[in-house]
Amino acid sequence: MTKKSQFKEDVSRLIEPAINALGAELVDVVRDFEEDRKTLSILVDKRGGIHIDECEVISKEIDPMLTEAGLMGDIDMFVVSSPGLDRPLKTEADFMRHKGEVVDIGLYQAVDGEKTFTGTLKDHRDGVLTIDTDGEEKSFAKKQIAVVKQHLEF
Repeated sequence: MTKKSQFKEDVSRLIEPAINALGAELVDVVRDFEEDRKTLSILVDKRGGIHIDECEVISKEIDPMLTEAGLMGDIDMFVVSSPGLDRPLKTEADFMRHKGEVVDIGLYQAVDGEKTFTGTLKDHRDGVLTIDTDGEEKSFAKKQIAVVKQHLEF
């Protein structure tokens, strides 16, 4: 295991129970090194989305935990935020969190002449994603799917 993945695993193991206790889910731990600034970003979400005030509560809860564990030593900036609406859904937890919501699926190769599908996420099981498109269920194997994102309508 690389030093970077060990750090991510250590941080996740430490803070995930506290985040869950506050009603949210840990989506990702990202440590960025840009120029001379090191940033630790904790991405959290929950069904229906997460608000900035909830991120603040989570930040105040986990910052002392990370500091006490010695995981903030070289970090210049610490951020707790939403992963954003347009991020790809990748994990089982992502699919469970967005079950019943409308998603966009992009395929590597066309099926029935189409490479993109929009529908309500019904299920994700055994590597197969199922959506409802206007009353018709469509299922796609993980190997067919290039990207799945929450459908955004403006």
